[in-house]
Amino acid sequence: MATDREEFALIREALKKNPRGMNVIEIAAAIDMHRQSVTKYLEMLVISGQVEMRTFGPAKVYYLSQRLPLSAMLSISSDMILLLDRDLRIINANDAFLSRMNAAREEILNKVIGSEYFPLEFQPSIIPYIADAILGKESRIEAVYKKRGREQFFDVKLLPVVFDDGQPGATVILEDVTGQRRAEQERETILARLKESDQQFRSLLQNLRSGVVLVEADGRFSIYNPAYLQIFGFTDQDMQSLNIDSPEWSSIESFDKDGNPLPVEERPSIKAFRTGSPVKNMLVGFRRRTDTRITWALVNAEPQKTHDGRVDKLICTYYDITDRKLAEEALRENERRLQKAQEIAHLGSWELDLVNGTLTWSDEVFRIFGLQPRQFKATYADFLEVVHPDDRKAVDAAYTVSISEGRDTYEIVHRIVRKSTGEVRFVHEKCEHYRDASGRIVRSVGMVHDITERKRMEDALKDREEYLKLRLNALLAPEGDICEKTLEEVLDLPALQESIDSLYDATGIGIWILGLDGKILAGKGWQDICAKFHRCHPEASRNCIESDLCLAGKPLAEGEYAVHRCKNGLWDLRTPIIICGKHMANLNSGQFFYDDEEIDRAFFERQAEKYGFDKEEYLAALDRVPRVGRDKVLKTIGFYMKFARMIAMQSYSNARLAKALIEKK
Repeated sequence: MATDREEFALIREALKKNPRGMNVIEIAAAIDMHRQSVTKYLEMLVISGQVEMRTFGPAKVYYLSQRLPLSAMLSISSDMILLLDRDLRIINANDAFLSRMNAAREEILNKVIGSEYFPLEFQPSIIPYIADAILGKESRIEAVYKKRGREQFFDVKLLPVVFDDGQPGATVILEDVTGQRRAEQERETILARLKESDQQFRSLLQNLRSGVVLVEADGRFSIYNPAYLQIFGFTDQDMQSLNIDSPEWSSIESFDKDGNPLPVEERPSIKAFRTGSPVKNMLVGFRRRTDTRITWALVNAEPQKTHDGRVDKLICTYYDITDRKLAEEALRENERRLQKAQEIAHLGSWELDLVNGTLTWSDEVFRIFGLQPRQFKATYADFLEVVHPDDRKAVDAAYTVSISEGRDTYEIVHRIVRKSTGEVRFVHEKCEHYRDASGRIVRSVGMVHDITERKRMEDALKDREEYLKLRLNALLAPEGDICEKTLEEVLDLPALQESIDSLYDATGIGIWILGLDGKILAGKGWQDICAKFHRCHPEASRNCIESDLCLAGKPLAEGEYAVHRCKNGLWDLRTPIIICGKHMANLNSGQFFYDDEEIDRAFFERQAEKYGFDKEEYLAALDRVPRVGRDKVLKTIGFYMKFARMIAMQSYSNARLAKALIEKK
């Protein structure tokens, strides 16, 4: 035993000289001792608390102990510690053990360990391992103690110890690891649940209709599902090499909601990475790599950030709405065609929900009523406000009676007053009523058709018929000679006006027919300088009338013409209309300059000052007066003479026919 103490002293001295620590090989070399012996003595020194051992990977390094004496350590340790001699007598026990055993120290010291002083029954039993420790074998086991149905878990360390007298013993250290074990069990349970949840998540991911992808901070696509591959036309092999920053990804064509090319930096994934902010429900079109068709998707990109605010991951979802978008586009196209058709036909549609009191108009209804489309939310009261005041009561009564009497339809023609212009127009209203399960009318769907032009044509036709009837009566009247009738009685002035309108639209040449008293019977095509200035001013208009009378009063034979410059400075010309040998009217044209004459601009400037015209606008109208070559004037006069002769012959034929009818009677 004295030799052992010497060996212990040698080892402690070597360690004292090397405070940074030594391993077994270094200690054996320093004190010239076999490594196995050094190891044995080191274990004893460690157990007795004189030496500390630290591990660095696979290496063990030993230091002189700076810990408290063993007795102090026993007192402060929270583990239960027993020190036993070779006969299994309790040499020492710490406070934690005594507290757990509810025993006093003097009661158990020098007592042999047994059921009386060590009643804890472990599974497995630790007694055999204590015996091994006394024989010098260190061991560590996990034992379970069951008490009142509860399990307590202990990590039991059994360490050999050698007392100062050289006798072997054992140290039993019982660490209560129940909390740790239960935490591990909970962890295993959680891991099992996480595994199950992960399986469920992956199963859900595989069956989702929406494409899902997880993008790492370096741009890799770490998780994706089949729907994502389908949207872009990718394969698993593509995804292994694809990166959000790679040219292959950037080269995929993408489009905004209106079909315009979408810059790469504005794509949801790139934008979310760049800004660190989420992108919500952005409509994007992608051209597939496989069949080049465009897939439309609602895209969400949600950045996942680290504690310092960096984007660590990005979760993107792609909800394929291609079919819906194509259907919406087709619907919009149909609506556009319907609106265009309604606009062309001046036919609008409407729907009145009698339950909620809401009225819906198509764009054409707004236009028919002189309102901007979608200008406001229409109501039945708004509709009645547009109806002509004299028709309002009748329209309201017709609709409400059709409801109260349970009729299937409602129909009426009435007037409206356009709010924008005050113009009165005619519309044809018609609708069908729809009923609920009880038979109550709950909805009306109808149309409003602008029939103003048709109504005007019908009224014009009636007026025309009345005019022809009166003219025929005048021609057939027995009083006086047929050739003594007035020009209005002989000529079909409405038909003549239509001919003049068509002629002006085709040639742009102004033409009008004047009676010998200067009265304008039909005509079209006055120049702006005359229509907007000369004939609008009392004094200047006298010059126009004087010119008309001058031309009208000068006798001309059939086939002759006259050219005259009016006092307002423009050229006019005329040729006579002779019926039954009688000069009854003149066919006039003019309001032009010869292209070879010099216009006296100063004269017209004086005219503007004299009559108070806006000088700038008046001279602009002067510049629009046509300049005509003399040859063209002669050809135009020739045409007008033939046209006047045709009018005279038509009128003469009418007179002859009327006379023949009278004589036949």
